[in-house]
Amino acid sequence: MSTSSLEDTVNAIGYAKVIVTLKATAVAATTSNREGAIQDHFIVPSEPQAESLALSARLSASRSFRRTEPSASRRVRVYKNLGLAIGYVNANGLAALEADPQIEKL
Repeated sequence: MSTSSLEDTVNAIGYAKVIVTLKATAVAATTSNREGAIQDHFIVPSEPQAESLALSARLSASRSFRRTEPSASRRVRVYKNLGLAIGYVNANGLAALEADPQIEKL
């Protein structure tokens, strides 16, 4: 999805789900701090929706599990082995990600 398509989506509904490619130095930094400094660029689009999805995931899981942080409050998910991060951004977050030196590709 091109940046202009992302901007169109953000302008239309207020937020968009994005996948970002992190630079190698940012991946190394997220080893000590899982989400790193980029988490401030992401949002939880709707608290009730996030809580509903988290409840649904817990109920349909085949085994019981415990997370260190509730998934409803998590703004970004970093896959350090892949060098990727995924989450929702609004217009301010999109602009911040485009300017962030830790981001290789949006």
